[in-house]
Amino acid sequence: MFLANIFTFYYYIRIYIFHINKYNLKENQTKNKLIAENFFIIDSNNLEKIESHMYGFTISKMGILTNNYYKNIGYYEEPDLQGAYVMIRKNGNEIRISQDFYGSFGLYFYENKNIEYFALSNSFLMLEEYLLEKQNISFNKDFADNFIISSLCTPSIYETLIKEITKLASNTVVIINTERKDLKIFYIDYEENTVPLESKEGLSIIDKWVDKWGYIIRSLQKKTNNFSFDLSGGFDSRITLALLIGSGIDIKNISFKSMNDKKFVHDEDFKIANNISSKFGFKLNEKHLENESIMWSARDTLFCTIYSKLGIHKEFYLKNQYYIKPRFIFTGNGGETIRGNPDSPIKKYLEKISTQGIKSFDNKKDFYNSSMNLCKRSVDLLKKGKTFDNDYEISSDFYSKGRARNHFGKSAVEGFIANIYFIQPLIDPDIQRIKFNISGKNSHDLMAYIYLRYAPELILFPFQGNRT
Repeated sequence: MFLANIFTFYYYIRIYIFHINKYNLKENQTKNKLIAENFFIIDSNNLEKIESHMYGFTISKMGILTNNYYKNIGYYEEPDLQGAYVMIRKNGNEIRISQDFYGSFGLYFYENKNIEYFALSNSFLMLEEYLLEKQNISFNKDFADNFIISSLCTPSIYETLIKEITKLASNTVVIINTERKDLKIFYIDYEENTVPLESKEGLSIIDKWVDKWGYIIRSLQKKTNNFSFDLSGGFDSRITLALLIGSGIDIKNISFKSMNDKKFVHDEDFKIANNISSKFGFKLNEKHLENESIMWSARDTLFCTIYSKLGIHKEFYLKNQYYIKPRFIFTGNGGETIRGNPDSPIKKYLEKISTQGIKSFDNKKDFYNSSMNLCKRSVDLLKKGKTFDNDYEISSDFYSKGRARNHFGKSAVEGFIANIYFIQPLIDPDIQRIKFNISGKNSHDLMAYIYLRYAPELILFPFQGNRT
């Protein structure tokens, strides 16, 4: 947390001293290979230079696909929504920009209608640096105060540290006409949390989701054993384990990882995970992935983190190497979003967000008010675009499109840059269509059904914290 806040304050200071320091940020963006290969700027004045390109990766029955695949087929195939990517496709006078279901990179947007100018990037920091020399931009104090007191990452859905830069919704598709130099925004309806779990359609969707991931897992293992699985004592990783077991692969060939220390609840997690591993015949923390890598410079180590996360996420992993052989890591990331987290109405949840982390500050009221203002604006926008059955659903949607997206999405992007692919089956638009409860209140009905239908033995083990 200390290191994260150091970087946060470094960022705030840079905004104000940009014009007098000697750090040539524009030169970094144009000459640094890591930045050029993973991030882009599109604005009203460079449209003719834009070419079709996929940043990141997508996961489908075809495999783990990157720009090399789409370059060879001409970018006409619609990518699967699973993964972490921004797809740019240029066809004649039209540029179409789409993203994965979670909007992992983020699309950051600036518009000045007075001069008919717009700019767009998949990196907040890159766009902010680009605009500092060109446009008048201002500091978003509400966001900054909330970011400082937030744990891990911002819960904000649309706003950023710069008032004039908006993070577009994860279901956004952008269409640009290069001749007219205008931009239109469309929204895809993913029908999240709409199909009743107990319905025939709901059960069919779950069966197809399990079959799809079984196929993906089997196909991946035919190509490589360089993948691992993170197992804890909680709900989420165990659901993904059910998919691995149900796929029929020999799970003894997988590298299973589980934290074994006294931090947080790791000791309890490890004990539960160890009991599960004994039952299913695999070992924890023994098999290791191939480690051959190219070491990065200190600059590239920093750039990987700040261009993918700075201003959104506070935890800096500072990856310092690029792995020669890709690593594939299966996780239970996003499981909270299919079990109705947080289990509280929206008013109570916003109160929790706005009171966390303010005890050490003298101006507690300022931090509280800033945080509440920021969160309420996000919730108001959510309500404009969707109808909710109750306040618990609002909390879940706010959490999913804010904190969960900002955390798991950014982690996937940062990993990809280092040739690490986070495989996150629970962040899949298919399973996200299912209502996670039957009773109407946030519950674990969907997870319970998956356990009982596909891996009933896994439910015999306790869950961390004696949860049920």
